[in-house]
Amino acid sequence: MDRNIPVWMPLASVLVVGLMLGTLGMVFTILGKVPTIIMGVGLTCGVPVVGWLLTRTSQPSAH
Repeated sequence: MDRNIPVWMPLASVLVVGLMLGTLGMVFTILGKVPTIIMGVGLTCGVPVVGWLLTRTSQPSAH
């Protein structure tokens, strides 16, 4: 297991979410509010799901 995960994982998540929010701003400017709302809801639901999937696969088996 990589010892630097506690450092790079939060930094990577902040970077990815920041990029997504910048993308939402551009989508709002170009396409309007409905596509922005759809992408925002996807981001709001997707971030916890990805976090859950990453922690679920990295935990050792209890068997």
